[in-house]
Amino acid sequence: MSEQAPGSVVFIGAGPGAADLITVRGLRLLRQAEVIIHDALQGDELAPEFPASALLVPVGKRCGHHSATQAEIHAHLLEHARAGRRVVRLKGGDPGVFGRLGEEIAHLEANAIPWSVVPGVTAAVASAAAAGFPLTHRGVTLAVTFLTGHCAEGRQADLRPFVATGATLCLYMGAKHLVATAAGLLAAGQSPATPVALVSRATQPGESIRVVELHELASGQVDTAALPTPLMTVVGEVVRQPGWRERLP
Repeated sequence: MSEQAPGSVVFIGAGPGAADLITVRGLRLLRQAEVIIHDALQGDELAPEFPASALLVPVGKRCGHHSATQAEIHAHLLEHARAGRRVVRLKGGDPGVFGRLGEEIAHLEANAIPWSVVPGVTAAVASAAAAGFPLTHRGVTLAVTFLTGHCAEGRQADLRPFVATGATLCLYMGAKHLVATAAGLLAAGQSPATPVALVSRATQPGESIRVVELHELASGQVDTAALPTPLMTVVGEVVRQPGWRERLP
């Protein structure tokens, strides 16, 4: 992929925050953009890479502060692609991980708009790297599961199937519900002594890493409201692996 065709959309993962974690392909296509429809990205380190002539359309969502509905995002994509422009849909992390990529692709497909995807570094991978532990480890766990930390319409997910696998659990977008989620994991059979890494603002200024045990989180001993966001919560024995202690601030 050397150049994006006019009248098309490319979804690009911006990564977790640090500008130099975007892929080479993603950066090249970003620099070709005529329209950039972007999430509320962490920090503004990528801004100097936006073409000066590009139209910027902010559509980012934050808990309780939605600046654009999904229908409005679909309309922006369609409007600019139909006008023959090179459209970049810039998403934080990886577009395919809790990024509503499928909905936006389906909308483009229904309207015969060409599209492509450039993956990015997702927050769980970046957080584990920042803290210095693996997400999988031979003899400890052979699987990793990405979970949303909140459910649509207030429904509580059944966590038992996820706990039963013994996988490392990576919780996205759940800062406001950590105590309830931790209690749900205990009820689902997770050991109270399971270590939990709370990684705030991974790869960004102000990055912080805290490790607690699951029972501490579930009992409210941790002041979750004081944890800076965005926050990634990693639950599993991999957190005990050598390395993370040396990386704590």
